[in-house]
Amino acid sequence: MASASGEQASALDEINAAVAQMDEMTQKNAALVEETTAATQSLANQANDLRARRLLPPHGVAEGPANLPHSAQKISNNLTMICP
Repeated sequence: MASASGEQASALDEINAAVAQMDEMTQKNAALVEETTAATQSLANQANDLRARRLLPPHGVAEGPANLPHSAQKISNNLTMICP
């Protein structure tokens, strides 16, 4: 009987450790989601600011101004896909 109780206590300790580890990972994941959301919002705001300054094409336009360098055009296209 005492042996069975000890085994149960050991099993419960393992379960508690696993739950604590899962809780820690969940909290880390939640923090990463918050960081990603903030970064995405910041990027969207920057894209909107560039559009307001006419440095990026308006929403839904695949091609930007013809005088943009290739690298700027590529960034413009990528931002248009991210922030439709």
